Amino acid sequence: MTCSDILVVDANRTVRGIVERTLRTEGHRVRAVGRGAEALQSAEAARPSLVLVDASDAAAERRSELEGHGLR
Repeated sequence: MTCSDILVVDANRTVRGIVERTLRTEGHRVRAVGRGAEALQSAEAARPSLVLVDASDAAAERRSELEGHGLR
C-alpha cells in the first residue's frame, strides 16, 4: 500500500482521534485538526494528498473555506 499524507478535519475530538488512529494503523501520515482555520493552514503548508472533512451541516463552513482555496 502506498503511504499518503491525509488531513482530517472534524470538530468532534473523538471522531477525529478514531479516524486518525485508523489511518495511521494503515500506514498513512495523518494530521488531524478541528477547525477550519487550522485546516487551511495545514493544507496550505503540507498540501496533503487527501482532505477528509466532516460532512455534517455544522461543517459546511469548513468545506466552503477549503474549496475556496482550491482544496476539494
